[in-house]
Amino acid sequence: MSIFSQAGGAILEAHGNGGKLTHELITEVFAAGFKNEALDAGLDSAVMDISLLAASSEKRFGLAEGRLAGARLAMTTDSYVVSPLFFNGGDIGKLAVTGTLNDLSVCGALPCALTCGFIIEEGFAISELKKIVATMAETASKNGVAIVTGDTKVVGRGRCDGVYINTTGVGLIPAAVDLKPENIKAGDVLIITGAPGDHGICILNERGGYVDKASISSDCAPLTAPLAALMNEHSDIRVMRDPTRGGVATTLNEFTARNKNIGIELMEESIEYDKNSKALADILGIDLLYSACEGRAIIICASGAVEGVIGTLKRFGETRNAFVAGRASEKNKGRVVMKTTVGGARILDMQVLEQFPRIC
Repeated sequence: MSIFSQAGGAILEAHGNGGKLTHELITEVFAAGFKNEALDAGLDSAVMDISLLAASSEKRFGLAEGRLAGARLAMTTDSYVVSPLFFNGGDIGKLAVTGTLNDLSVCGALPCALTCGFIIEEGFAISELKKIVATMAETASKNGVAIVTGDTKVVGRGRCDGVYINTTGVGLIPAAVDLKPENIKAGDVLIITGAPGDHGICILNERGGYVDKASISSDCAPLTAPLAALMNEHSDIRVMRDPTRGGVATTLNEFTARNKNIGIELMEESIEYDKNSKALADILGIDLLYSACEGRAIIICASGAVEGVIGTLKRFGETRNAFVAGRASEKNKGRVVMKTTVGGARILDMQVLEQFPRIC
């Protein structure tokens, strides 16, 4: 019987000491789950050929040969402490891969590789850890990305809530792509790729059990394919962003904070919510425009490109419910304003206090 098996099915502090238990944990859980050439080399760093990554990305995303010549490197990192670890629509593993892939994609990058770091509480079930690793591997593989290196630390009981994960992603941005809020012009159109706020309200319901947990699902989903197609097919995209913590309203305020030459007007009658999420949010007094998304993108494009952009998004399951939610305006510069269904207007300020913590 291996030392790993003798652990009794739970993580021990000795799994983090760099010795036999550590090596068996890495071999039997992480290396087996994330198996790929760069990881199998067993080096202290993943070594990859950038030219091969570029060629592979061009082929995978249907780009013309040489499109990534002169590409810039995009890098992002994020840490995940969501509670509970498993929820309707995903788990911390899927979330960790999804969040980092989406951070790359909304910058116009084609994701190439991921790293992961685990902080694990002593006593955490190895079977649960394997489920999380399997979900991460599956999500990465479906999006053509490998988890090429990582790290593991173990802390004592009570010093971590089961497991925390950090992921870092790298991608390649074609030379001509430059997405940023400063590009937004008055008259540009705001698109949201699906109902806002579902992830945040799902996590709240998982904790509180307010309604049947099966009735509200997280929107957790990688947007790699639809956003890559969008960038390949359309040149009039001004900026994209994934509205995670703080939701749609806070993200739009980030745009107007960077571009004081425009205001953003949302049309209340145009916002399409999931009916179950909206019902629970109304009962609890929560505005879903401030609730986190983990599988939605905000896209601002030139008005003449809207029909084509929506058409591209609707070809993909993750973005099939994309809709026009508003536009950039010369009015109310530096502000985000909601035009209400009764003909009034209200300012949507940046979120100040926490609605509910640890949603990602």
